[in-house]
Amino acid sequence: MIHILIKKFSREFTLYLIIGVCTFSLDYILYITFLSNGIHMNVAKATSSFIAVVFNYIFNSRFNFGGNNKMKTSDLTLYIILYAVLILIHVIINRTLYLIIREEHVAVFLAMCAAVF
Repeated sequence: MIHILIKKFSREFTLYLIIGVCTFSLDYILYITFLSNGIHMNVAKATSSFIAVVFNYIFNSRFNFGGNNKMKTSDLTLYIILYAVLILIHVIINRTLYLIIREEHVAVFLAMCAAVF
């Protein structure tokens, strides 16, 4: 019985980790793409983070933790509200790092790392 639980936990954790890495990568790629196209730093960060949050929610709710979780609009709304606060924090951290470092790509990378923790 314990062996089955450990195997299930390992699978879920691995999937959660893979989805997290994909979410981080999507956020970073979108952010750099937006910046490269002249979108203001704060708007680029907020937009890329929002898209990444929705991606993370959809993939974790559909493919992780048993794979039978049904996504409800009310759950998605609460998830987005919660992460809106975190996105605001990410934007503030990103902007603050940029003002301190004055090197956009270094600030972007450090802000992305800070967002993970």
